[in-house]
Amino acid sequence: MKKGSLLAFGILAAHGLAQNVVSESPRGPTLPPAQVDPGLAARLVRLERKKEVTVPNTPEHDRVRAKLAAHVEGLVRGWPWRPFHCTLGISGVETYFDHPDEVYYVLSLALPHLPQALHTEVANLLANQLTESPPYALEGFDREVGRTRERYDVPAKLRLKGRGDARSLFGIAAYAAYVEALERDGIAVANQGAWERTKERVRPILEKPYQILARKDGTKADGAEVLNGDLTGLIAFARMADKQGDKAAYGQAIGKIGEAAQLRIDLERTNSRMLVPASTASKQLHHYKLAQFGYFHPDVVRIFSEEERTVAAKRLSAFRDERPGWWMAFAERFVGGENYITPPHLSHALFVGAALLEQVDAKTLSNWIDVPWCEADLYFIEKCTLALRAP
Repeated sequence: MKKGSLLAFGILAAHGLAQNVVSESPRGPTLPPAQVDPGLAARLVRLERKKEVTVPNTPEHDRVRAKLAAHVEGLVRGWPWRPFHCTLGISGVETYFDHPDEVYYVLSLALPHLPQALHTEVANLLANQLTESPPYALEGFDREVGRTRERYDVPAKLRLKGRGDARSLFGIAAYAAYVEALERDGIAVANQGAWERTKERVRPILEKPYQILARKDGTKADGAEVLNGDLTGLIAFARMADKQGDKAAYGQAIGKIGEAAQLRIDLERTNSRMLVPASTASKQLHHYKLAQFGYFHPDVVRIFSEEERTVAAKRLSAFRDERPGWWMAFAERFVGGENYITPPHLSHALFVGAALLEQVDAKTLSNWIDVPWCEADLYFIEKCTLALRAP
């Protein structure tokens, strides 16, 4: 082959290789770094939040409410469930819903929107699980125990073994959401020792500088979702410390909230790259995610200024608009390479970001609620709940 032909072939091959992996999208607007107000952490912790959850009675809301109730009923009646096994392709497999933090958080969000009888069943299920599988525990569910969630057969040898584990402090925020949901209904949560156990869970983070984004070394760049979970967990922990009158724990937590908030605000202001390498698939090949919207929680949104929210919303909206059909379960590949499908975490991150950050209206969100990925799909339940609560 002639030299010119070799060069042309190399260019074409390189171009083809680049197109094989969807790891980027056009960069959005950015802002210069900004110093966090020293009083932000204390204001977040003491922020008065709405205690009542009101939902309009419209045909659209009734439709979503019915979907929510049917799916939650299936989850409760079929409990316990095995974590969801999702085969991606070259990235390997991912396991979803293998830790109780998501169970407690999502079902606590759903509680106000359920019929009374089902509300009682959910509350009883969570209360019964509190001793064995509290949301703030390090260890998650056994991946080999429970009813299968998949609507397809998965050979036992292909399933991931062992237990799930907590990737962040998000479970403390989940526990706080559970307590708040029951207290709203006049139900006291009996969980002796919860405060001491949460203190022990948070202690390693309180004792050293917060450095989660040091993971941005190309191997585990999805540290942003861990940062979200830690930030919301620390805020919930500080509220608990304040309620307990533990001034030492409260002061330590306020300091760490300030450190984590500075990292998260800087990330949103200066980083226009939406997709980052992920670490949650078995092979981690061509595996990307919207880590900035993993473990996304209203308390994360509350740390942003109006300017920061506007810039972040523009980036997120543009990313979503480039991917028509992003909300569909088992949709064609929008990220990664040589996979069969887009991972469930992509549609979940886009939906949660649209609801909490962009404040997309209820009608639009309800149009993005597709069929569940599986039985007892916690992402589906959260999407229904967020659509019901939207403006």
